[in-house]
Amino acid sequence: MIDIRNKVLTTLTLSLEEKFPDIVIQSPYEATSPKFPCVTFEEISNSTDINSLDSAGEFASNISYEINIFTFGNKSQTNCLKIRNEIDNVMNTQLGMLRTSSSKVVNYADTSIFRWVLRYSCTVDKHNTIFRG
Repeated sequence: MIDIRNKVLTTLTLSLEEKFPDIVIQSPYEATSPKFPCVTFEEISNSTDINSLDSAGEFASNISYEINIFTFGNKSQTNCLKIRNEIDNVMNTQLGMLRTSSSKVVNYADTSIFRWVLRYSCTVDKHNTIFRG
């Protein structure tokens, strides 16, 4: 199994903390008292790329990540979208992953919290080279 989770999380964290000093980044999600803005990061899938499998073993993995953004307050939507755009810059432009989903999610438990979910996928070879999924 090829694992680049730490590389991706570190790259994302450094960029977000530089642009949004008060941001909280959780990986995995922790059910604690919320502090906003908050971003959660999870690897949701990591499977062998069947097209690269041979007698020597696994050459590449197909990996997917889910990122949730939570904001609160007067400018929650505006702030959320700024964070979303920076995440997309890192995941899509800098790391070269494919954005497979980007959508607002209504938080029925507390509608004062604005939430956005992003999903990215990629194929990574054994040299940690990232290819769009």
